[in-house]
Amino acid sequence: LIARADACETNNEFLGPASNTAFMKHIRQVIEGHPLEDRASNSQSNRIDTHFSDGSPDYVLPPRQLADSLVDHYWNYVHPLYPFLHKQSFHETYEALWTGQKFPITTCTVMRTDEVTSVCILNLVLALGCQYHHEHGAGKARATAEVFYKRARSFLRLNPTEPSNNTLQLVQGMLLMTQFLMGTGHTHKAWGVVGMAVRTCYQLGLHRAADTGADTFPRPVQREIVRRVYHGALMLERLVCMNLGRPAMVSVSTLDSVSLPIETDDDDDLQSLQAAQSSKSLLSFFNHSARLYEIAQEILVSLYSGGNQTDSDGLDSYFLRDQSVFRLESYLRKWYAGIPSYLRLDPDALNVEGQMLANNSRLPNHRYLQVRIYLFRPIFVFVCTNSGKQCSNKHKKLEDDDPTGGLAFRTASQCSFLCVEAAIRLINVMHDNLTSRQAWGRKPSWLY
Repeated sequence: LIARADACETNNEFLGPASNTAFMKHIRQVIEGHPLEDRASNSQSNRIDTHFSDGSPDYVLPPRQLADSLVDHYWNYVHPLYPFLHKQSFHETYEALWTGQKFPITTCTVMRTDEVTSVCILNLVLALGCQYHHEHGAGKARATAEVFYKRARSFLRLNPTEPSNNTLQLVQGMLLMTQFLMGTGHTHKAWGVVGMAVRTCYQLGLHRAADTGADTFPRPVQREIVRRVYHGALMLERLVCMNLGRPAMVSVSTLDSVSLPIETDDDDDLQSLQAAQSSKSLLSFFNHSARLYEIAQEILVSLYSGGNQTDSDGLDSYFLRDQSVFRLESYLRKWYAGIPSYLRLDPDALNVEGQMLANNSRLPNHRYLQVRIYLFRPIFVFVCTNSGKQCSNKHKKLEDDDPTGGLAFRTASQCSFLCVEAAIRLINVMHDNLTSRQAWGRKPSWLY
């Protein structure tokens, strides 16, 4: 839910009231006493062109040893959080690129693969893997990742006027590109790419349970990858929208009954999914994150939509509406109670069975606290904004319509305390588990 946004990206961009960027910009203006300077003129060297080329540049692959290392970093650190790719299918294509063998052939139009998009995905995997490549310094790793990204961008054949060329593989490429753009501070551009990914999912019919069954995708592994990609697109879009304070493209109420992926790992036999379900699957984190972002979107729509509240409504509107703070908070508590024990934050997390499970166990509590802050922050801001007005009313008695004497104001005060408490807990969690010596490598902002 947190992503860096450069000042040059926000000069003429819409930022809603839920935007972290707008919130921090307002805080800096209050502290500094003047608006932020326009640094657009100094940022040309850092800009990333979003033009998708129709050209056909030559394929350039890195040394095999480096490529293998970066791919391993991707599977170890990136894939467990956002499993958009199927490991076995990727490695079949990966080997074909190196050896010149023919690509796997499928009769399913949606699942078809092509060499150009495969090279695009490989370069994005390498770019994401660079963010965990400890052999290089941070500066060199960033520069190397940028090279891979630019190569991938030139291979992303996205043509909105030719939807017949759209495939699931193209959506996978857009989701990986969204991750990279978020991790490098280009959240606005990530918003555009993931929006196209969601629209492509709908164009392919991935949002309809009837169109994603065995009749369309006879192989179980195909159905599972479709579910991962569809729910992953919704998840990333909601995450980006919360960063920017913009409405999500797909509302929770209109979601079709496309089920979440079965909680099994890529190393299991996906042809026998029921038998392959693991009691400690890495897909558990993905599924729980998808449910959390559904709640986060409901919070965004209910509490941050400008049309849901007027100045005359006051604090009562937060507690009396259908999706009140009480109801939304109960959704969050139920979600947190449903987290499996192996995905809960453990002070001795290094002893958790499996290093990747140990890594993932650090993040659900982190994301829960972030969404909890989003829930209480509008009330906290309302109380702080109106605190000066209340000071002038101290001479009034409680029965003289003094808002500070009402139940709503006292409830709002407790919500404000909970907001601050969640922020303090989040700072401690990040310090103890993400920035200390026990942390596990450099972490791009999309991770959070």
